[in-house]
This record gives sequence, C-alpha cells and structure tokens, in this order.
Amino acid sequence: MAGEHGLVIRLKGFNHKLPLLLKLIVDQLMDFSTEPSVFNMFMEQLKKTYFNILIKHDRLGRDVRLLILEPHRWSVIQKYRALTEGLSIQQLTAFVAALKSELYAEGLVQGNFTSAESREFLQYFTE
Repeated sequence: MAGEHGLVIRLKGFNHKLPLLLKLIVDQLMDFSTEPSVFNMFMEQLKKTYFNILIKHDRLGRDVRLLILEPHRWSVIQKYRALTEGLSIQQLTAFVAALKSELYAEGLVQGNFTSAESREFLQYFTE
C-alpha cells in the first residue's frame, strides 16, 4: 500500500510462508508490466473511485483537511485530473523505471524470526 513517504509492505500469516510471499511480491514489483486492457480497467476504476469521493462532501472535506496538514500531498481533485487528462502505459513504465532507481529499503521484522532470517529479508530487497 502507498504510505506517507513511500511504499509499505505488511505481511501477516504463518512464519514459514512469509519469506516466500515477500519474495513473490518483490519479484512482481521488480518485473512490473501490464497489459493495455488491465491498465485501462484500473484507470476506469480509479476514475469512478475519485469521482465518488468528489461528490461526497464529507470525504472531500477530509481530503481538504489532509491537504492543509500535508502540503505535498496530492488532492483527490489533482489525482482525478491526472487520470482524465490522459495517463499512458508509457508514462507508467517510465515512472516505474525512475522509481526503481530511487528505491531504498527499511525493514522491521517481528515474530518468530531469527536475526539471520531478518537480515536475509532485507538482503533480498537490496539484490
């Protein structure tokens, strides 16, 4: 999920399955690609979601309050405009490449993991 200052990956479940799940997520993020039909479907869904937020005064008010507290935040109106003005797969692909070049990792591992296993998680991110 998108966090305040980056991408947050939270995993819960059985300890023996979590390393595999984390590796699958990281592999998908690093080898990101999309089909035009899937991209268009997500675009339409996001447009509907943002439009529904814009027509509900309480959700719009919450967004404005957050925008005042966090001036670098994109408002729902800005997100909706970005989608309606035309976002292309090429722009998304260029963004993904730029994002990969700027990534760094921080980690917190809780549960029944050894320190060696925790370091292995972080090492997989940095490879």
